Amino acid sequence: MIKLKTLIAVLFFTAALNFTHAKNPKIDSLKSVLQKTENDSVKLNLLNGIFYEYINTDTVEAKIYCEKVLNEAEKTKYNFEKADAFRIAGIYYGNIYNYEKAIENFEKAKTLFKSFNNDAGNIGYAKTLTNYGALFHRNGDFLTSLEIYLEAESILAKYEENTILLKVYNSLADVHLYLNKNEKAMMHMDKAKSLSNLVNDPAVKAEYLISYANNLVYQNKYEEAAKIYTDAKRIAEKNNLYRLLSVYAYDYGFMLSRQENYKDAEIYCLKSAEYARLSGSKFDECDAMYKVGAANYHMRKFEKANKILLKTLKQAEELKSKLLQRNILDILVYLE
Repeated sequence: MIKLKTLIAVLFFTAALNFTHAKNPKIDSLKSVLQKTENDSVKLNLLNGIFYEYINTDTVEAKIYCEKVLNEAEKTKYNFEKADAFRIAGIYYGNIYNYEKAIENFEKAKTLFKSFNNDAGNIGYAKTLTNYGALFHRNGDFLTSLEIYLEAESILAKYEENTILLKVYNSLADVHLYLNKNEKAMMHMDKAKSLSNLVNDPAVKAEYLISYANNLVYQNKYEEAAKIYTDAKRIAEKNNLYRLLSVYAYDYGFMLSRQENYKDAEIYCLKSAEYARLSGSKFDECDAMYKVGAANYHMRKFEKANKILLKTLKQAEELKSKLLQRNILDILVYLE
């Protein structure tokens, strides 16, 4: 007879494989137009769009399109499309934790966008700042990311760029939560809420809902938060957004751990790690497994926790993530 835990794991893995083979209508549409275009500017713009979509859905294809896009960018005379190619490449390299390449591409994008001296250039520059800030945000340098996000907000406030502005407000709310500035977090979340119905981008919409639910968790409004997380999950599943599915499961697990429900928290963090593998994010996988180890520590399964955390520490060292190393060592100290 199959054990319940094994059955759950099999079912989850099967579901994950089904996601992997799902079609993406937006990518198919962009590829169809790309085959018919002869305009170099339009071609690079379409390649940028396909590359951006793959970043959240298929890390193997994202790697292929990163090379295609950067090759086209180096050859093109169209500087706006070139700048956007560098910006999107920066996002990709940040997601796979290659900070050196991410920073290199973001700096190229910033320089080009700033040289335009027009509205489109200003908006592109602010978008790049938003993505740049996320690098520092995810590595725990909250003060640096805060400074960058605020600069982006000051530029975008002049324009009706609701999608990227919603992303900025989400990020500002999250940073302020980490800095224990809950009033400022709520202020930015209220700004995000006012824009949420004006945005159609599923990735940004899901990010907003996760951020909103996180805010509710910090107010101990767990039932309300759980419903919002479920809405975010539904959007992410429908659009095969594996990275955001990983974030959703991770944050849901955090909510459960705040309620000292470590058994279910472990399950959600394992789901987060699996989604992270599908998205190709070694950082997110490592972070999720650190939380699995932490859940086992709190359940007093010390031998299992120690084994998981030692393996995760090695991965964190390979990723050169000081934040993850510090978090893992904080627990390992108590297991000695």
